[in-house]
Amino acid sequence: MAILFRVAYNNQGWVAPCESPGKDEKCRKCFDGSLNIIAPDQKDETCSGHCWERDLCRNFEWGNTVKHRRFGSDVTGGDTAFFVFRQLGGGYTLWANTKVMAVNIPPIRDLTGHDIGYEHWLRFDTFQPLPEQKWVKNLSDKALTGTKWGQGGFRYLTDQKEQELLARIEGIQPIGDISAMAIKSDKEAVLSLPMPAVLLKKLKEAALADGRSIEDISRQAIAEWVKKYS
Repeated sequence: MAILFRVAYNNQGWVAPCESPGKDEKCRKCFDGSLNIIAPDQKDETCSGHCWERDLCRNFEWGNTVKHRRFGSDVTGGDTAFFVFRQLGGGYTLWANTKVMAVNIPPIRDLTGHDIGYEHWLRFDTFQPLPEQKWVKNLSDKALTGTKWGQGGFRYLTDQKEQELLARIEGIQPIGDISAMAIKSDKEAVLSLPMPAVLLKKLKEAALADGRSIEDISRQAIAEWVKKYS
C-alpha cells in the first residue's frame, strides 16, 4: 500500500540544513512549535536546529514519528512513497515520490539526543525532489488522502489515491468522478476503471484474437455505446 509523508520544507533540496531559515517564508513553520523538531534560531545563516528533512534525500530514510512504534504491515518493500509539505496559506505541495525498499529497520543515523526512541524506520530507493515546475501545489487533505488529515506524520493510501497522485505529477488533473476520469488536454481524457479480473482476462483474449490493443477495443466499445444513446 502506498504511503504519504507530511514533512517540513527544506530550501536545500532536502540534502542539507536550510540556509537563512529565518528569512525564508517557507521555513516559518519551523519556528511556530508545531513541528517535532529542534527549532533553528531566527538569526541562523545555516540552520542550527535538528530535523530529519535535512538529509532525507541523502540518507533516504524516514522514521515512524511516534516513539517506539513500528510501521504497520500495510506498507512493504516496493510500495510507493510520496512526500508533501504544508503551504503557509493552507494546502499542501507534493514534491517527490519514490519506492520503499525496507520497513522497520534501524536508521543510518545514530539515535542520540532528540532522536532517541525513534527506532523503526523506512529505507527508500534513491530519489531527488521533482523539478519545481512539476511540484503539485494547493492540494487539500481530501485530494491527498480522501479524508481530513489531522495529527500524524503519514497516511496509507488506497490504490485509487496512489494512481491519482502519480497522474497529478504527470500533469493529469482529476475531474468529476476522480476514481474514473482525469483530463490530459482539451482533446484527450484518461479513463481508469476497476473491473473484475475475469472480465479483464476476456478483454485481453478478445484483443489478442482480433490483433488489436485493449485500448483500441475499449475505445470502440465506448464510442459505439455513446453513439447508441446520443
